[in-house]
Amino acid sequence: MKIKPAKSWSLSIRKGARSDNISFSINGEKIPLLAEQSVRSLGRLYTADLSVKHTASSVMTQLSEGLGKIDRSHL
Repeated sequence: MKIKPAKSWSLSIRKGARSDNISFSINGEKIPLLAEQSVRSLGRLYTADLSVKHTASSVMTQLSEGLGKIDRSHL
């Protein structure tokens, strides 16, 4: 299996904190940092923000939007 650096993202955590000054590379090609751009995969958004408060507010927003769509559907 070949790893494609352009389709990969990196996140470095040292001593419980995100470290953006470390870069990873494969065959000399730099792997982009997750802090540079968020990634959506399989319907899930991955960000460099590791706070529980931010994640909880994101889940609440998605939940309220989803319930709103269900209420507006005429089933």
